[in-house]
Amino acid sequence: MRTHNLQVMGPVELRGHVQRYSWGKQGAASRISGFLERFESCEPLAEYWLGTHPKGPSDVLLPSGEIAPLGSFLDGSTELSFMLKVLSINPEFGLSIQSHPDSLWAKTLHQRDPSNYPDASHKPEIGVALTPVTLLYGFRPMSQFVEIVRQLPAFERVWGGELIARLQRVQSQTHQPELLKDMFSRTLNFPGDEAASVVREICGLRVDGSGLEEELSVVNRLRQCYGDGDTGLLAIFMMNIVHLQAGEAVFIGPNCPHAYLDGDLVECMASSDNVIRAGLTPKFKDIDTLLRSVSYANAGLPVLAKASAVNSELAVFDLPIDDFTLALTPQGTGSVFIPKVARDAIMLCIGEQAKVSGAHRAVALKDGGAVFLPAQSGPYTIERRNAAIFLASRA
Repeated sequence: MRTHNLQVMGPVELRGHVQRYSWGKQGAASRISGFLERFESCEPLAEYWLGTHPKGPSDVLLPSGEIAPLGSFLDGSTELSFMLKVLSINPEFGLSIQSHPDSLWAKTLHQRDPSNYPDASHKPEIGVALTPVTLLYGFRPMSQFVEIVRQLPAFERVWGGELIARLQRVQSQTHQPELLKDMFSRTLNFPGDEAASVVREICGLRVDGSGLEEELSVVNRLRQCYGDGDTGLLAIFMMNIVHLQAGEAVFIGPNCPHAYLDGDLVECMASSDNVIRAGLTPKFKDIDTLLRSVSYANAGLPVLAKASAVNSELAVFDLPIDDFTLALTPQGTGSVFIPKVARDAIMLCIGEQAKVSGAHRAVALKDGGAVFLPAQSGPYTIERRNAAIFLASRA
């Protein structure tokens, strides 16, 4: 319920929240926050949040100069069901091998361990690449594991004779959930000193022409950060390496193992910070929970999100969720018309500049600038110059 009355039902400037992590870089998260007075544009940053999540709530900058919490302007609630993020992923660190719990798991984990699982809600998300992005997503087909053992015999020690024999029997199948679970469990729970020995052996091989050159390059890069004993290095060989070009989008649903490795992207997600981590991180790991919650039957190739045109300039992503909607105007110059906004929305500018105009006022945006559009407001006209516009709202 609104505790502030918006006298002018139109665009109101938002101030986001910056997350500083050791893996920050001079990417989009640093670039877009440079216009805010309290940040130096040269400071490496990792994440830029727009929303009402308690870990990083946004503020509204009123025309009078007053600053107030975004939550006090919402329609029927003090919290948004979604948040927008800009991520800059340093390739020297990457992000952890992780999954996001579904609604049932989220409630269970929050009740059991609220310090590590601070939200009782799930966290489906879509990531839209701003620059080329590389990520791990889901599991390879079974036939590829047979080839990995042939090319990298050290994996015989990881998976053992019994699992490899089972693998030989089902290699023609795309996925075999029980075997995948057993192999993933053996990989992530492999003793650290033995994992280090396997990693060193693998990295000492010449594998030109094996088809595993990229995996080994990633392992060699990340072992410098996490050490040879991190079993997430071995899990890389079980997962698909996926490349997104700028403008492409991936949907990551609940219980799907994944890890961003490099690049810059805009994410829209349910307003939750629940992450189950299992490798490639100094943060809290919960391997047993990840292994129990992951979907082994439906975690193959990534779900690339497609957008359906609203008009000649604006398209809405088709998403299998009801937490939020995300629309996109691709990078370019020109006018965009946004009809009446039915529900509370956040608009983000990525690029050179844009101006958002309502019936009574307009807000000029630089790269990374954002506005809040109250429910039942509009229409709006956006004049952009070499910029992309992201529009997220309650579904």
